[in-house]
Amino acid sequence: MELEKIEEQERVLSSYNQNLVVSASAGSGKTSVMIRKIIDLILNKNLHVKDLLVLTYTNSAANEMKQKLINAINEKAQENPKLLSEIDDIPLADISTFDSFCQKLVKKYFYVLGIDPGFNIVQGTKQVELQNKSLKNAIKAYKQKNIEAYYNLFNAYASNRTDKNIYSLILTLYNYTCSILDYNEFKQTSLSLFDGTVNKASLFLHNNFKQNLFEIKKYLDTLLVQCNQMEYKKYCRYINKLSSCAEQLLKANTFENLIECANGLDLGREVAREGDDEVYKPQITALKEWLKSIITQIKKYVSPEIYKKSITFCKQIVETLFELCDLFIKEYTSIKKRQNFYDYNDIERLTICLLENEEVLSVIKA
Repeated sequence: MELEKIEEQERVLSSYNQNLVVSASAGSGKTSVMIRKIIDLILNKNLHVKDLLVLTYTNSAANEMKQKLINAINEKAQENPKLLSEIDDIPLADISTFDSFCQKLVKKYFYVLGIDPGFNIVQGTKQVELQNKSLKNAIKAYKQKNIEAYYNLFNAYASNRTDKNIYSLILTLYNYTCSILDYNEFKQTSLSLFDGTVNKASLFLHNNFKQNLFEIKKYLDTLLVQCNQMEYKKYCRYINKLSSCAEQLLKANTFENLIECANGLDLGREVAREGDDEVYKPQITALKEWLKSIITQIKKYVSPEIYKKSITFCKQIVETLFELCDLFIKEYTSIKKRQNFYDYNDIERLTICLLENEEVLSVIKA
């Protein structure tokens, strides 16, 4: 059945010799567009299925794509019989998952990488077992070297007095860094974010508080108009007081001035209900509590020295986390090497090494 052609899909189909990003929701026709693109390349660019590399994330998606391609070729072959010859090549074509393609390359060019071709892929429960063992050894080694730094991290992130959360933090960082080409550069860049950031931190805090104060002032002004219309004089006086406090805070041009202003404010006693009102009193109370909570948060910072110490402490925590991650990587790599294991992160890195080899790349492209 011929799918309806829409403008965005046609733009994909008519684009050649350039990189394209096709972003769309599930079920919007991305796979169908890719199938049409493949058939277009075969018919109009003198390519064959065996010349193409088509990668997806799951085996089921890869198998589904092969079947859809067979169905589409059968349909198109009624108009162009030469397409039928492509069907025989589909089972062996490079239509697979990223992991399968990378593993295939590494197995084929093991001699370029200088690795044992008899390696096995570690995954699932066995991979979890090796990672947990590596984490345990890494943490034990780090404690022997710098117990104080470890307990600062432990006290900040651990729960129930166990290392479970620390394990999770290290693995999260490790898994993220596996997607980065230059881990050391990423580490240095991350740590440099904490250098000279006191002014940036104060500016961020100041702007964040101002946004909240602006919203409170806006609601107070609206409420004041309504209470004036109802001639609730006591309400109006108290709203004016709250509004004046919010305005003073908004006028503070630095975070230091904001702290000083917050320490000198008094919101006064809440006004009693006027008449038989059931509407405005709860709104006034809610806005007062909101403003009060903002002032309380501002007061917590006390001085620039306090948040400067906080930033220094945060940097030390991140340094500790990176050091633990380094130890984990060293231990995990050692355990895998002894058992001739690679995980899929390793396979991806090895594939990148192969693709950076001009001789291998030329063969693959051919």
